[in-house]
Amino acid sequence: MCNRHEYWADEANAWLLAQDLSIKDLILYIHRDGHPILFHLVIKLFSVFGLKYDHFYIISIIFSTIGVSLLVIKSKFKWYLKLLLPFTYFIFYQYTVVVRGYCLALLLIGLIAILWEKRREKCVLFTFILFLLLSSEIYLFLLAGSIYLIMLIDYYKEIKKTKKFDKKYNLCLIFLFLAFLLTTIYVFPRESNTFNPDTLRTYFLSSSFITSLKNSDSIKMFMTMLLVVYFTLLYRKLGIKKTIEALIIIGPILIFMIFKYSNLWHFGIVFLVFLFIVSIQKLENNKYINILLLITCIIQIYYSINTCIYDYNNKYSASKDVANFIKKYNYSNLKIYGHTFYSSEISPYFENDLYFNYGGYRFYYWDKDASINRYRLTYNMLRANNVELFIYYPYEFEITDKIYENYNFYAFPASTYFQDDKYENMNCYVFVRKDIDKKRTR
Repeated sequence: MCNRHEYWADEANAWLLAQDLSIKDLILYIHRDGHPILFHLVIKLFSVFGLKYDHFYIISIIFSTIGVSLLVIKSKFKWYLKLLLPFTYFIFYQYTVVVRGYCLALLLIGLIAILWEKRREKCVLFTFILFLLLSSEIYLFLLAGSIYLIMLIDYYKEIKKTKKFDKKYNLCLIFLFLAFLLTTIYVFPRESNTFNPDTLRTYFLSSSFITSLKNSDSIKMFMTMLLVVYFTLLYRKLGIKKTIEALIIIGPILIFMIFKYSNLWHFGIVFLVFLFIVSIQKLENNKYINILLLITCIIQIYYSINTCIYDYNNKYSASKDVANFIKKYNYSNLKIYGHTFYSSEISPYFENDLYFNYGGYRFYYWDKDASINRYRLTYNMLRANNVELFIYYPYEFEITDKIYENYNFYAFPASTYFQDDKYENMNCYVFVRKDIDKKRTR
């Protein structure tokens, strides 16, 4: 399955950053992408041992497999949930087949859950895992911050009761504070890469637990209201302490998703965090939780099957086809223009810089490329820069008649897919100047 998946821009750019930058440069650069550095270091480590881009998926398979093993062997969920959960959409497809830093989530969250009861006794190991968690993805950074807050609250209560300080634990807390501070500084995105949600995402719970229902906002709202009522009644029975703990853990992530940034595939983090809360609060035998999880598993497994069938039979990205086209006709020696971020998905298939306007980088450099690559594409601009070939994604800009008069174009269809429908149009068009187009002159 994984070797049938074509990597798209988000996957490609992470690979390029890890390949083309030193660790020092990664730390200095990475905040422009808005993600911590751990996943890029993992990619760099695997590439040192010879991993090639065609086998990039091995990374996510390894970490997802370990995470699933912990879920099945170490968790206390019912046997039927242990059987079904590994095949739910986010665990099986979105965080395994699609190679991104989210493949670390299940493993790291699982390790935190296993160590939860002994987090004081094994504070150094717990601190190390929490450090990895905050260094992996922005949503997991927020989760790590929530866990750190709980650690501080519990420690404060302990000191107030015993009047004693734990020197080793103090050092762990200080280390984590500095780690959070430094990560916040180097991850904070620049203005050129600051995202905001298109709409107020009040339907995140329905997307995370049941279904995306992308085309029906009214149903999303209704399902969200039902789930809020459901959890309110559930946690009233469990008590105020567990309710507050659950809100501390999941609250910052939901707030960030609603008011700052989220995309459909990010909702899987909410699902994993929910499993984490169930585990640390020992709710695996709660019948209401198990009913909810069983319904979710059945629906999500359908989405896993549906999406895998699509990805096997269709193009998730046109990157590999475009790269093969360029190689076949030896067009990599031409002066090629790549417009905006999405063009970077083709670069990993070439050793040298493919685009003259990427400023000497194979990856998309947000700060620099934002200023030089986002102006409107015109024939006069192409002619002035002697552009012989350019990469076009339909939603980026309009093609003028003058361009069609002077360039032949070739279509490479593709589309990302989420659960039950095509999500983003990733069709790519390659425009080659007519006077040098080898394909049309043969």
